[in-house]
Amino acid sequence: MYLMKNNPGGILLNCLLFLLSHLIRKQKGTFLIGARSGETFSENSKYLYLYANKIKKNKNFVWFTRNRSLFNKLKEEKLPVVFASSFQGFYKILISEKLVVAACPREVSYFRYLFGNFKIIQLSHGNAIKSVDCLTPKSKTFADGIRKSLLKKQYSKYDFILHTSKKTKKIFTKSFANAKVKVLGYPRNDFRKKSFYKYENLNFIPLNKKIFLYAPTYRAKDYGKTPFHKKELYELDKFLKEKRYYLILKNHSYEKVFPNSTKFKNILDISEKKTDIAELLPKIDVLITDYSSVCFDFSLLKKPIIFYPYDYKKYELHEKIVIDYFNDLPGPFAYNEKELFALISNLSWSKKRTYLDKYEKFMKDFNDFTDGKSCERTYNEIIK
Repeated sequence: MYLMKNNPGGILLNCLLFLLSHLIRKQKGTFLIGARSGETFSENSKYLYLYANKIKKNKNFVWFTRNRSLFNKLKEEKLPVVFASSFQGFYKILISEKLVVAACPREVSYFRYLFGNFKIIQLSHGNAIKSVDCLTPKSKTFADGIRKSLLKKQYSKYDFILHTSKKTKKIFTKSFANAKVKVLGYPRNDFRKKSFYKYENLNFIPLNKKIFLYAPTYRAKDYGKTPFHKKELYELDKFLKEKRYYLILKNHSYEKVFPNSTKFKNILDISEKKTDIAELLPKIDVLITDYSSVCFDFSLLKKPIIFYPYDYKKYELHEKIVIDYFNDLPGPFAYNEKELFALISNLSWSKKRTYLDKYEKFMKDFNDFTDGKSCERTYNEIIK
């Protein structure tokens, strides 16, 4: 089967965890936390972990990683961490009272499905514009049907799922086949708590310049359209140099660098850096995105957003849009490079009262909390 081909060792280890989980006693007040398949230090998991350890001084929140350099870095900082490929890591999974993930159990185990005597909390990857998991289009293959069945069973057993807004809580409940969705805000959005945020090296960002960021969503398929062509990028780069602006390109972490993005002075493709976008956002002046949930996070900074759904018609045929895209989002919308560059070259639209009112409503609709206390609320809910 497809699942076995991809990670047979991980499946066997998680089967062993399933059996042992009914025999090994949990240690009350211990929490194992991870993100991005255990490879990166990111997502809501990172900020909750730092809050627990640095603000609350609770060393019982332990990071799980299969990244050796990250393991060494956290060890050097005397932060609690276990390495996935070790007996300590395996044992920690079994004895932890709760497992805390950003998306799926592979972040704190060896495969994306983990069943047994485990309490799992999902902190979520982000609010949704497009369909995810249980709301995705119907399975076209037998293997995909099995995958969705396992996902539904996995999600239904989560202790709770974290979310940001009552407006879209119903969508999340359906997406994850779980009614235990708690609206507490996302830990990564506590922008005011800068004291424990600064972990990334952001020296590549030019100082005292206006910075645009293009951060699109993940595309599982090639829909036959590209956001940028080389000729137009040369023209944009020339304009950016004249204005002393910079455009940063950051593709989704599951995708490669942008084509046609090299050899420019004022256009920087940082896709390979795997930079944690939550730390990057406060450095950005204008966000450009399409169907990515990054717009909801960025709105808390109250800075302009340009929506660039250049492939909307084709994208909508393959992915289900779960919000009223053109009414729920404040705009402006650009459908091709010419329209996008026009919005970049003249930002007067971002100061108009009609735009500011739409933006304020958008921000409040999708973020019930703007008080910078999401870490605190989430932490208190987990340690109950």
